[in-house]
Amino acid sequence: MLRRGILILASVFCSLFLRGQDSSFRYPDVPDSLSSPQSRVEYLCLHFWDRANFADEALLSSSKPVLDFIYLLQHSGPEVAAEGMSGMIRRAAPYGRALNQLLYAFNHFLHDSQSPLSDDLLYERFLRTVIASDAVPKEVRESLRQPLEVISRNQPGSPAEDFVFSTKDGREMHLYDIEAPYILLMFTNPDCSRCREAEKILKELPDSVRVLAIHPGDDIERWMRHDYPEGWISGHESAGKIRDERLYEIQLYPCFYLLDAKKAVLLKGVGIEKIVKVA
Repeated sequence: MLRRGILILASVFCSLFLRGQDSSFRYPDVPDSLSSPQSRVEYLCLHFWDRANFADEALLSSSKPVLDFIYLLQHSGPEVAAEGMSGMIRRAAPYGRALNQLLYAFNHFLHDSQSPLSDDLLYERFLRTVIASDAVPKEVRESLRQPLEVISRNQPGSPAEDFVFSTKDGREMHLYDIEAPYILLMFTNPDCSRCREAEKILKELPDSVRVLAIHPGDDIERWMRHDYPEGWISGHESAGKIRDERLYEIQLYPCFYLLDAKKAVLLKGVGIEKIVKVA
């Protein structure tokens, strides 16, 4: 199945590059000597920007080249992807407009939780590549260190950050106090209509999933008055670590993190649509 997917991917890219090229962007030609689909995909990843003229302000006027490159990154090995990104940054760095366009595009397509290409692990590698490049102005690299620190937290496969929260009966608990095969950590707001809709959808979760609904806002009275579904743990985090220190990144309410029994992150910062698919 995987091999078939790669074959389809390679044929799609060949079709795109031959028929759908942007007039201001010159796509690389893949040598005929590369016969395997994966080798052709990775060649494109490594040489995607070889012909790019980053001094041309029209080069990135369309998002198509960036989208094509991101798709190649997501289907290449980690080392090849890192080398491909490094080459792109090295070529674009002397041209401030092009560099800023790339920084914006990668943030938009990879870090926005509503993007179909959302991929925080790849975005983290992208930020690390930019920061490590001496070709990038120092002030740009320094400005990305704090976003990198935030995005590096709670990545899939890593331990979830612990925090203290208060329950409605006045108890203080830690995230790590909860024992269940799976924990669905839901960041919510009592005034959020999307949150209320999510509560209705998630009432029928399997018994193996324990929901922890956390309100990180200031309006404690509204949180106290709101009735969460039976069996859920509801808490308020008043220390500000989640919202102000961005211990967990919340782009849009409701925001979900799925954890396993050992509190390792399985899904990070996703919407209700992805939770429904795996529940």
